[in-house]
Amino acid sequence: MKLLTAAAMALALVTGSVNAAEQLNAYSIMPEKYASKVFSEFTKDTGIKVNFMRFSSGEALARLNAEKKNPQVDVMLGGPADTYAAGVKEGIFEQYRPKDSDAIPASLRDPQNHWTGIGIIPLCFLTNTKFLEKNNMKAPETWNDLLDPHY
Repeated sequence: MKLLTAAAMALALVTGSVNAAEQLNAYSIMPEKYASKVFSEFTKDTGIKVNFMRFSSGEALARLNAEKKNPQVDVMLGGPADTYAAGVKEGIFEQYRPKDSDAIPASLRDPQNHWTGIGIIPLCFLTNTKFLEKNNMKAPETWNDLLDPHY
């Protein structure tokens, strides 16, 4: 859990300095029940309290963009790499390399150290085979297939 916690807290630093050594403010894209555990472990390990709010990736990115000139948080936890890539383009994230990040494959880290991945979550289609059979349809194979009104 220590590597996960360290990587999670270093996932992305929002432009601006950390408030005080006693606390961090964070946005989380990760579901609250998991983020609470990560932040709790971080607090146990460091003594630093974490105040966080949970948002979808789009909401978090929009907030960070709106707050770019006056950041309200120190870190963001969770979410897909493309959210962070978009934030890097907007100049939202500072560079930071966690101490133990060499343990994380390079393909799961930003080469410029704007974000560090903490896990891989596969994205897949789930289908109701009974529905497909009843409607004489085959399972979608691409995102564009889902544009078909039958789905």
